Amino acid sequence: MLDVPGLLRKHRGKGVLVDANLLVLLLVGTVNRRRIGDFKRTQSFTAEDFDLLRKLIAHLGPRMVATPHVLSQVSDLTDLKGRELCRQER
Repeated sequence: MLDVPGLLRKHRGKGVLVDANLLVLLLVGTVNRRRIGDFKRTQSFTAEDFDLLRKLIAHLGPRMVATPHVLSQVSDLTDLKGRELCRQER
């Protein structure tokens, strides 16, 4: 059986490596939380998933790491335009 609490304690403070899909969720949710369910690349996620991701990153932080390949993918997957490029109130 997987000891999730034990793993979280063990790795706390070491940082987290984020893949492209979760980084897209983080980006879209930070820009406009209400858009998570409507944005093409985050439709399978909910606002609660976004909240959980933020809590997990905060717990495992302080560093968040992504590879150049992941950042390139995120750039290709996010086509936010106009007002969506500006952070809005959540």
